[in-house]
Amino acid sequence: MGQFWEAWKKSGCLPQPPRCATCVWEYSQSRALVTTPTGKGALKELAASAFPVKLLSQHAPWAAGAKSLAQIACMAANPLAWSLPTLGFSVGTVALVTGAVGNRLPKAMPAGTDVVIVLVLMTAISAYTDHGSGVVGEIPAMGGADGLTLMGVTIPLTDPRTMPWAELATALGGWPMLVVKSALFSVVNFLAIISVCGAFESEAGLAWSPPRELFAQGVACVAGGIGGAAPVGGSLSRSLLARKVGATSSLTAIFNGVMFITMLPFAGVLAPTPKSTLAAIVIAAVYKGVLDPKELMAFKGQAAVCGWATAAACTLIDPSTGFGIGLAISLVAETRRRE
Repeated sequence: MGQFWEAWKKSGCLPQPPRCATCVWEYSQSRALVTTPTGKGALKELAASAFPVKLLSQHAPWAAGAKSLAQIACMAANPLAWSLPTLGFSVGTVALVTGAVGNRLPKAMPAGTDVVIVLVLMTAISAYTDHGSGVVGEIPAMGGADGLTLMGVTIPLTDPRTMPWAELATALGGWPMLVVKSALFSVVNFLAIISVCGAFESEAGLAWSPPRELFAQGVACVAGGIGGAAPVGGSLSRSLLARKVGATSSLTAIFNGVMFITMLPFAGVLAPTPKSTLAAIVIAAVYKGVLDPKELMAFKGQAAVCGWATAAACTLIDPSTGFGIGLAISLVAETRRRE
């Protein structure tokens, strides 16, 4: 145990006391702006080199969630290495979005106006200050001139015959594994959709149809593949954010897609937006459900075991594996119940 403690201290994860009260800002700025030889910020490099993180990387590489929690703990234990501008953007955004702005807006204004106001405010502050915090940066231009032209914007399309199918299959372990992993993604994605839509139906009475969700997700994935994009999947955080801003109708997805296409030439205005602001907006939308999982805590018996086991697996490993473990436990529990 003593050797473990000494190795942890030597890793630099434990906080170091300040040498003087007047150098906190300079120290924070220097630690936040320094880029190490690996291309990471000093705080990320510190967390990556921590003993618990290295231990998990060597002996439990599958525990990606536990590794992330260890990195977060290491970062939290070193407040002098925090970037004060990043902290300011984050705390300011959460404070404004969670009521400081919304509670003071006229009732006639649509839901989500506070999010737009805060986003514009933080982007403007970022654009006119040399804060050194991470920003979105320039949006990469679309490659290729051939494709589908919609509303004056050319969308490059990918010929399926030119895609590197053999290289993709090799990278995933062969054609059988490609099929298995694709099917697993589909199952996990649908389970995520069920969790999101089920929560919305029970909390806000928003009805949903599983066949329509499956059909829509399938069409979106096919369209994404033709356009060279990543597979489309459900997202609890984005869904909660959409509900927060009042986007709950079926027109939301259509309008969202049209806006993506038509606003792409003007996306450069978002370049100075702090990444910490975007992260804080998502946190503001989901933190209540994370800190107080009422539905999970209401489960009893086998449902509670399945729910908490799924939550633990999602947190310590990854969401895909967590959903798979939860599904397996629920199937075993249902089989035993019927016997």
